[in-house]
Amino acid sequence: MDSQIAVKNSKSAKGIHGLLLIITGIAHSLFAVLPAAFGKQFAVFSNTLFFNIDTGLMDFPLFGGKQDFESLCAFFFFYAGPMYIVFGLAVYHLEKSVWEIPVSVSLGFLLYAVIGAYMVPLSGMTLFLLPQAVYMHMSGRLSENENRKTSYHS
Repeated sequence: MDSQIAVKNSKSAKGIHGLLLIITGIAHSLFAVLPAAFGKQFAVFSNTLFFNIDTGLMDFPLFGGKQDFESLCAFFFFYAGPMYIVFGLAVYHLEKSVWEIPVSVSLGFLLYAVIGAYMVPLSGMTLFLLPQAVYMHMSGRLSENENRKTSYHS
């Protein structure tokens, strides 16, 4: 009986990691269109109906091109937003159906956030994604330990 209560209690908090990732995706998408952020570039993208917004590999110095970093950042925020939303939906589904996120997923996300935070310390990677990834990974491990303890007592 006690183990069932422990599982139900830990399940009630599940879904938070997926929801945080979805919110992160929405924030990225909004940042891409806000006039104070990348609204100007987003307007330029919309002039071509978002087709061929960049020359891709031809912008690389290797091919004699020159990178347009402002447009590249705008594209990143515009494109990363929906990916975070999709990742968040997948994590949310895992949390609700399996009740936990696989270690490979939480470690992968943690590694992604650590590398990003290392490369750009004063960024959203450090301020938002890194704590989110640590929380995701640690709560999964704490849940595993809690389940082990309750299974020993049943």
